[in-house]
Amino acid sequence: MKQFFYLLAADLRRAILSIRFLLSACGVALVLFIASWGQIKFARDVLYLLGLGISGTASMLLIAGILPLFPFATTFATEWQERAVRFWIVRTGIRNYSMSKVLVSAISGFLTTAVGMLMFVLALR
Repeated sequence: MKQFFYLLAADLRRAILSIRFLLSACGVALVLFIASWGQIKFARDVLYLLGLGISGTASMLLIAGILPLFPFATTFATEWQERAVRFWIVRTGIRNYSMSKVLVSAISGFLTTAVGMLMFVLALR
């Protein structure tokens, strides 16, 4: 179980503390900004624009489905190229390895979307 937490911490570090995470969060903020561009003059407040950017356009698929995958997918591809997958599977087991990957992808996806929305709100405040 100790190896699982080491793997989880290493995966979180690689997914969240990277330039890819920041670029994906900026991508979410950019998509929200583009989606609400036409309503900026008429908006009551920033939260109205955020709601409009998320639900008022078709950008929800891009924000919630595609952009949050980049930090995790690129770290997994890097790990695969470095041939570290076999090392972690032998050390922690297939079940622990796959559980760690699923948890990290969920956490990094959520944080990418949350940080992007926060950047959007702070930029328009």
